[in-house]
Amino acid sequence: IKYVSGSYDDESGFVHLDKEISEHEISRKSNQGSSRRLFYLALPPSVYPPVCKMIRHFCMNR
Repeated sequence: IKYVSGSYDDESGFVHLDKEISEHEISRKSNQGSSRRLFYLALPPSVYPPVCKMIRHFCMNR
């Protein structure tokens, strides 16, 4: 488990999160796009919509 901090509305934080997750997947020798990513949102409900959009755009498997 690794903590990656970032702002709710900053694209660079989500790019960094995707990079960290991808590096972990590579270290586990996962085939590209075969991992199932699960995001736990311990956030205020008011930021769910923008955070989910950022996750969808920057952090989903390709």
